[in-house]
Amino acid sequence: MDDDRCGRCGARHPTDKCTAKTILLKKFWPAAKIEEKREKENEWHDKDKSRPWINIEADKCKDDKTGKPILNTQLRAQPRSGSTPAQAGNAAVQPAPPPPAQEQPTDETPQPEDQQKVPPPATPDAVSEKSPWGNPMKPASSPQAKISTDADRDVPAKSISQSNTAQVAMSDTMQTKPVNKPQRMTFPPPKFEMPKAVFANAENKSIHRNQTHSMKELDAKVNYEKNAPEADIESKSRRKEFGFQNETEVTTNYVWVRSVPPQLHEYKIEIGLVKIKTQGEDAPKTKEIKRRSELRQVFEGLRESYPLSGKDDWATDFSYVWSVSELFKGTELTLRDFEYRKQSGKRAVISDVIFKLQQIHSFADGVRGLIHRPDNTNNTANQTNSTGVAQKLRALNAIVSRYMSLSTDSTTQVGANRFFLNHGYTNLGSSPLLAVRGYFSSLRPGMSKMLININTSTSVFFKPILVSEFLERAKRDCNLTRDVAKRILKGVTVRITYNRPWTGDGDDPGDDPNAEVNRRRVIAGFGDLPENQTFKKDGKITNVFDYFREQGAPLRRGDSQCVNVGVAKPGCECWIPAQLLEIVYPQPFTSVLPSMLTRDMLRAALRRPAENAYLILSEGLVHLGIVDDPTKVQRKLSAKNKPFNLKEDISFDVDDKLINVPAHFLPQPKLNYGRNQSLNIRSASWNLVQGRGNEVAHQFVQSSHLPGIFILDLCYPHWRFEDIKTLASNLVDTLKAHGITVGAGRASKPGTVSINRGGSFNESAVALVKRFETYMKQAAVTLVLLPKGDDNDIYAAVKKACDAKGLLTICTKGTPSQLTNGQRLSNLALKYSLKTGGRPHDVDRKSSGSFPSEDTMVLGADVTHPARGAVQGCPSVAAVVGSFDKHFINYAGSMRLQRSKSEIIAGMHAMVTELLQIYKGKNSNRLPRNIIFYRDGVSEVQYQDVRKNEIKAIRDAWEDIHREDTAKRGTVKKDNTEETVKITCLVVGKRHHTRFYPKNERDKDRTNNTRPGLVVDSVITHPYCYDFFLQAHAALQGTARPAHYFLLRNDMELKEKQLVEVTHNLCYVYGIATKGISYCAPAYLADKLCERGRAYIRDWLLYRSYTIPPSTAHETIEHWHTRIANELMSHTDYNDQSGSRKNPWHPSLDDKMFWV
Repeated sequence: MDDDRCGRCGARHPTDKCTAKTILLKKFWPAAKIEEKREKENEWHDKDKSRPWINIEADKCKDDKTGKPILNTQLRAQPRSGSTPAQAGNAAVQPAPPPPAQEQPTDETPQPEDQQKVPPPATPDAVSEKSPWGNPMKPASSPQAKISTDADRDVPAKSISQSNTAQVAMSDTMQTKPVNKPQRMTFPPPKFEMPKAVFANAENKSIHRNQTHSMKELDAKVNYEKNAPEADIESKSRRKEFGFQNETEVTTNYVWVRSVPPQLHEYKIEIGLVKIKTQGEDAPKTKEIKRRSELRQVFEGLRESYPLSGKDDWATDFSYVWSVSELFKGTELTLRDFEYRKQSGKRAVISDVIFKLQQIHSFADGVRGLIHRPDNTNNTANQTNSTGVAQKLRALNAIVSRYMSLSTDSTTQVGANRFFLNHGYTNLGSSPLLAVRGYFSSLRPGMSKMLININTSTSVFFKPILVSEFLERAKRDCNLTRDVAKRILKGVTVRITYNRPWTGDGDDPGDDPNAEVNRRRVIAGFGDLPENQTFKKDGKITNVFDYFREQGAPLRRGDSQCVNVGVAKPGCECWIPAQLLEIVYPQPFTSVLPSMLTRDMLRAALRRPAENAYLILSEGLVHLGIVDDPTKVQRKLSAKNKPFNLKEDISFDVDDKLINVPAHFLPQPKLNYGRNQSLNIRSASWNLVQGRGNEVAHQFVQSSHLPGIFILDLCYPHWRFEDIKTLASNLVDTLKAHGITVGAGRASKPGTVSINRGGSFNESAVALVKRFETYMKQAAVTLVLLPKGDDNDIYAAVKKACDAKGLLTICTKGTPSQLTNGQRLSNLALKYSLKTGGRPHDVDRKSSGSFPSEDTMVLGADVTHPARGAVQGCPSVAAVVGSFDKHFINYAGSMRLQRSKSEIIAGMHAMVTELLQIYKGKNSNRLPRNIIFYRDGVSEVQYQDVRKNEIKAIRDAWEDIHREDTAKRGTVKKDNTEETVKITCLVVGKRHHTRFYPKNERDKDRTNNTRPGLVVDSVITHPYCYDFFLQAHAALQGTARPAHYFLLRNDMELKEKQLVEVTHNLCYVYGIATKGISYCAPAYLADKLCERGRAYIRDWLLYRSYTIPPSTAHETIEHWHTRIANELMSHTDYNDQSGSRKNPWHPSLDDKMFWV
């Protein structure tokens, strides 16, 4: 009788025509219980033929205590042919008769593995009828995903079903719970879900020697002679030798990669238009998916569908998919009418999703395959090669990072390579924010081996609190205005806390509006108070407050604002009161941290070097999936139902020890002061005062003159007049002791004034300057006392107004007792000296190693970009500074606004021309013969752009001026050859994650960091070009971060040792500091000038000033952003100088360091 039953589901139809879904349940039953179940199922099935069949499959197992067999059973409940999805869901919880007895395994004969697998359906349509979450779709109305390949043929059903069987089984099991359909709103309390905090137990911890191992440097000439790219030969930037005989070793936060996947398949993903069904229209409308959050939802569906389902060895950035294994045969695969769930929980259909095989990355060449090898004869090849190398690294990092994130439930991935521990949070005071610890990882090529750089990282996350509470606490605890808090929340994911009525007709649990996945929304904006915010319902206008009160919501008038969790487009909003939405955790805070929380953030993030190293080894490697978790708690199972293993699954093998690298320590330079005083530095720091009385110890090497002292008191409440007089008197004494002469005119009379906080800061500052301009000009430099706290608005307004009038200012904070301290007064004297053309000290050329020659100009350049959440199209600020004497302490500056987020400086030629003209004016009308150029902040993929554009612009600017001067003098060379300048260019990197830990006691300083002067130029550095890490400063707290320098051009043909010593000495010419700074002064000063540029456009950034009109219909984004920068640069809100002048400050400040 049972011969005609289906072998899959037990129904009375042929097996090859079965289209039933698969439901998978797992339980452990004794053998006796199994037999009892079989008999009962047979009885039930005979009485009710509509009941589904349950197939009980057993694996042989024994109980540890009794020794009796135990069966690991799998119940596969199959609906009968023609049953509805709802019937299938109900059938899963009810017993059914087993299939024929001959198909059942015995306890002594385990069923073969291949027989345990569910046979594939006969056609691909059976699988394509399910949603991306495995939920059955309505057969009549739901679209079916058609799958085609580049050969325009159907993908075999077998290839689909095998990759989807397990996923369908799990999701259908979830449907066994009866569906609850609420008919009205209910308002349970918010969840505020987050794990219990686990603090890092790293205090006073250290690493043992057996947790590190040494890697020796290679002979530099090996790569120099055999592997050097052509462009590196032309630019003379190859590594010919190591700079020093390394006398010690330090530990670094790198681990060795023994092997990587042999190859990665790269697929370009093209996502079609979303079909939107509009009421009253036959044909659906379409729209393009642009938001990243929506793309993430699409890939949530794709990962449950062919060809990604059942695979773990792939990663995506939503534009590309990289996979260790081949996803499908051929070069192209198309999924038509692909269905997914939007973030709102609603279903949507995409016209087509196309996978296109772009290339197969091979890693057979090891490190050499990951190095950009430019060819100076072929710019197109250079660009292709640079992009290819960057894409290789990107692909490899993406696949490893995804594998790390998959291996544990306890981390949240942020960006490409940062992972944060969900339980590793601490409060930032009483604010609505958290500091969460995590780890950074990046695979990089070393000199001879692939390495992974791993570092501790701490970032700010939102607390899971109500949106209404965030708005209140942001104002109370973070000193943020309501408008700023609302801009911060825009784009943040929130959870609807109340239960909504189920208005649909379907029974699919995926349509449940109160399912957690369907409660998530993204804030699109804010509206009015609920009682004032109106919308149309059933053709009538009502307000949000009345609507929710009628539903029983516990609202009060004036509580908080409405939040739009729909679309920003007018008429498409979805308004919900802020007290009914909670912020989802974990979710990173991407705006600028409020300044009043800086101290709490530093306290949470700072750790000593040994503690950081300990955390990397004991916690970081575990949570990144590199080493096994000893507790086995954090591990998730892969699609193969076993713990993830990088080595076994994708051939990625990583060592579990930090590496030791050769190192050298430079002696700190000797400094010269006035009266032939010299100073030998210790710990990269020195004092200008001595003794308990804080007596001045050193006169400045070059004095300057002040006509008088003028002090503006902007504090509230104001200082007592007697305190200001005392400050002025003490300041004059200190200045004179340092060699600065001070006159005694009318300008020495102190004054007090208030900034109008109720209006525009800029207007108040302009009025202030107008009132006191005469006194400020007479004094040459004005000391401005700022109010206590972090009021950046007042600082920015004062600097902008004074710079425009050519008035030099020094802004400071503190109490009368603090500012009359000898050390504080001497620090103020440093600024007075530089702003008036003086020079505090010199680096001794004879005893401090290499130093630039007297006919050399040093340039520094930087570009700062708008933070996330800034005004759309906000321009970037580019700054270039240049020295104009042989001491390299005094610099002039030039600034431009340029297209948003553009790194290469577009106006470099004009900016350098300005600086060269100043150099000429200070050096008897002579141009420099050499230029050392320090470029801050460019990534590796932009090195060739700097060579091609910025270095060329510097050379062209010099040659243009030289050609003009030559023509005026009539001294053209007979052979018509033109002289040119020798340029040496180094890129300065400070936003990297390389750290060093002292291995020996003699290499430590008092904070247990490595001593100042550390140089590392091997093992973890570039194989071909010369680069090095230099830690010139002494870290006051936490772990010191060295600067990284990469040589791009070396026309001066400086040797490696000379490059390091010159750079090290330039870390001691930052005139307003009595310490060695963390990276060289030219780059540091360029960064400071960029900060001044941000102050100039602060009102515009905060929506308080001039706005740029929107882009035109025929204008690209790049052109629009360029127009924004150009228009703002000439607008009076930024630059009220006359004529075509580009720098927004007064011309009298061009040769002064007004921005320090």
